[in-house]
Amino acid sequence: MGCRQASARVWGEDAKAGELIPVPLSEEAVAVLQGCFGQHPTHVFTYAKIGKDGVVKWRRPIASGSNNTAWRNARKRAGLPALRWHDLRHTWATWHAQAGTPAIVLQALGGWKDARMVRTYTPLAAIDLLDHANAIRLPTISPKVPVSTDPEVEGNLNVISGVDDGIRTHNNRNHNPGLYR
Repeated sequence: MGCRQASARVWGEDAKAGELIPVPLSEEAVAVLQGCFGQHPTHVFTYAKIGKDGVVKWRRPIASGSNNTAWRNARKRAGLPALRWHDLRHTWATWHAQAGTPAIVLQALGGWKDARMVRTYTPLAAIDLLDHANAIRLPTISPKVPVSTDPEVEGNLNVISGVDDGIRTHNNRNHNPGLYR
């Protein structure tokens, strides 16, 4: 099964917005799912009761109300006692934003109808926006006026451009003095 062919679905009754959400699965996600197949007759994600001899006594599905002893103990072992199931979705979205996933793609992947939800994750990736900011470059323009090292010619260019000292002020008043009368 190739990555482009694999997808899952969040059914409408399980989705916050009440609509079916198609979820494309990465190659790693497919590998995890394939490793879980066959451990339970109806569910992929389960937890097990393991006996003192190390043998699995039974497996039960991880259900939507899985705030049980096994979940709480696993959170403590991981050093994350306050972790909630939904926090995993936020982590996933944050990792995507930090990896440079465009906001519109993240919105589609997460099944959000409103872009405002996506914006809670994308500011975290602001440092990664530098590559995009640098994607646009000024075109190289050859000068229309021959470049001269003659101070008299250089002084005349400043007068013609309306900038007698060679720079503009922060408010550009000497750039277009007619606007500020």
